[in-house]
Amino acid sequence: MERRLGLALAVAVLLLDRLSKWALIDELADLGIVKVTPFFNLVMVWNRGISFGFLQSGHDWAPYLLAALALAVALVLAVWLWRSRRRLTAAALGLVIGGALGNVVDRLLWQAVADFFDFHLMGYHWPAFNIADAAIVAGVAGLLMDGLFERREADKQGTWPGAAGRRLRTIRGNDDMPQTSKICFDRVLPQDLRRLQRLASLPGGRTRAISPMGKQWINGSTIRIRFMEGTQAQHDLVRDIAPLWTEHANLNFEFGDDPTAQIRVTFDADDGAWSYVGTDNLNLPLHAATLNLGWQDRGVILHEFGHMIGLSHEHQNPAGGIVWNEEAVIRDLKG
Repeated sequence: MERRLGLALAVAVLLLDRLSKWALIDELADLGIVKVTPFFNLVMVWNRGISFGFLQSGHDWAPYLLAALALAVALVLAVWLWRSRRRLTAAALGLVIGGALGNVVDRLLWQAVADFFDFHLMGYHWPAFNIADAAIVAGVAGLLMDGLFERREADKQGTWPGAAGRRLRTIRGNDDMPQTSKICFDRVLPQDLRRLQRLASLPGGRTRAISPMGKQWINGSTIRIRFMEGTQAQHDLVRDIAPLWTEHANLNFEFGDDPTAQIRVTFDADDGAWSYVGTDNLNLPLHAATLNLGWQDRGVILHEFGHMIGLSHEHQNPAGGIVWNEEAVIRDLKG
């Protein structure tokens, strides 16, 4: 559905742009300036640059270079449109693609783009433009708005930026009242979902965790930690327990209200327990949480702060030798 919407808008913009130029070019060439309102004229301007007259060039090859660049951009946007799953994204991409192709046709036919619309106020004129230019601007604005909306939705769901975490499903106890499962799930950066993580093995001892390579903090680092919410009792409990890791890792924890703190802790009881791993935390925007403690006890605090310093679950080691009941796992996790 989204692809069809984007494709339909691209075709509509291209057709409207061609029809307007077919109807206006010859007429305006004879009439010159046509005053429509006190602030809007129809004019005939040949633009040898990009939209709104920028990057004008007198070279014979310039129109063909700009046409080739526009076609390349349109191709990239078409691939984006094909993969899009959001209606606003698809609509915006369709507008930009249609506008880009409309101007490409002009450059190939006339080595310049025909512009007609002249808005002015108190003697100041906005650069003349056409339907294709207007569609491109509207499409870019739509993409910016969609990015903002997507980010807000992700913040509400606790999945920014594209984390692999998911909301916990509820189970029912003997009293038939919903209860939240107490499980931990990793937050993984989008780029890490597409590649096998390198792992390092240390001799001796039982494997109780793994440390993905490239996610460790520099030895001796001071990690600044800020509470984004929660009660004083919750804060005090974390301050008492989390620093136990500093007895084993060459790291220091500094709790405070620093707005640039690398670690931001929340206590959302409906979002389980999770943390990003190690220096992945540095890739999140400063307004986003990096660690959540949906419930608080010694075990879960140490567990999530273990993720924070760079450790992952031992079962994520591909060489861990765990024998899975694959049928049961798939049945439980498929929803």
